[in-house]
Amino acid sequence: IVFEVSEEGFVSKFWLIPNFASGADHSHSVVNGIPMFSGGTHIDSFRRGFYSGLLKALEPMAKKKKLKPNRSDVSDGLLIYNITEMLLPSFDSQSKTRLINETAGKQITAAMDDPDFFKSVVRKNPEWIETIFERCEKRTQKSDASDLAKLARKGKRSKVEKLKDATGKDRSKTVLFLGEGDSAISG
Repeated sequence: IVFEVSEEGFVSKFWLIPNFASGADHSHSVVNGIPMFSGGTHIDSFRRGFYSGLLKALEPMAKKKKLKPNRSDVSDGLLIYNITEMLLPSFDSQSKTRLINETAGKQITAAMDDPDFFKSVVRKNPEWIETIFERCEKRTQKSDASDLAKLARKGKRSKVEKLKDATGKDRSKTVLFLGEGDSAISG
């Protein structure tokens, strides 16, 4: 997946490689030949725009599948590689590990406002989209199982009114007696 922003004095090209590694997304950026080890406003803006745009493009499929993917479902294992050439870049410190130009972020945000780009990403990458929905389904099943386990634990802890525990050490000689009302039990 390739995304490019080209304006006078600013050219930024992003390559996206789905399922690159396990875990959260990985990013690498180079601005005017300088590696940005801590990303920057351009990477932050791209992530926000890309994830929200792709999730919006996935909404029709999500409704059909009755799933609701989130950002972590999309970002898992995604590699974001960026090369940016721009006039007058501003960095956070002398070490130049993070780009802090607000204009770079604004230009990328404005360029990400194209729903056709996201529709083409969905259309051209069916395997990746299916993987996103599989992650979503696993996450949903895991949360459902967790909720069921909580309810089961809560049920075990709940007290039954007027329950009289069995007495005696030998459980094989005890009798389970169920009675309807206090008068039945007292006899």
